[in-house]
Amino acid sequence: MDPRDEMTQPTRLAWWVVAVALLTAGPAPGATIVVTTAADVIDGPNCTLRDALTAANSDAAAGACTAGQGADRITFAIALPAAIELTTNAPLAVESEVTILGPGAEQLAIDGNHSTRVMEVSGSGRLTASGLTIRHGTTDGRAGGLVVDSASLSLPAAATLNDCAITGNAPAL
Repeated sequence: MDPRDEMTQPTRLAWWVVAVALLTAGPAPGATIVVTTAADVIDGPNCTLRDALTAANSDAAAGACTAGQGADRITFAIALPAAIELTTNAPLAVESEVTILGPGAEQLAIDGNHSTRVMEVSGSGRLTASGLTIRHGTTDGRAGGLVVDSASLSLPAAATLNDCAITGNAPAL
């Protein structure tokens, strides 16, 4: 006797509902982390973009930023127009799935201050950015504005830029 014959129709229907739900479920919704200052400090009294990315990458609170949770969104509540000038001489690190939603490329710039690469997407990081300008990044011979450095072939790092401007970036010679 086939064991499937012993299942009642409601039991079979319940299994189909569970299977369809598992197959169609998307990734868990992430947190929205709100940047509240254009300063580039670590663990300051406000949520900086650097701390927001750290929170998103670690799924833990960083500085004054709330904890990330899976695929996170970063938004801005700062006076505009604004430039976030990187002063720590280190690029902004993207090591998880992050969407950065800027207010517009003419309103917000992330500036490497002619001393560092602006962003680096690495590991299994996946960046989607819109509405911002990436400018004045420089490095020791590699991309100055944004570099995607994938060490994994199974889930490579990736970056998607929509409605962004990339200007004034150069490798240092």
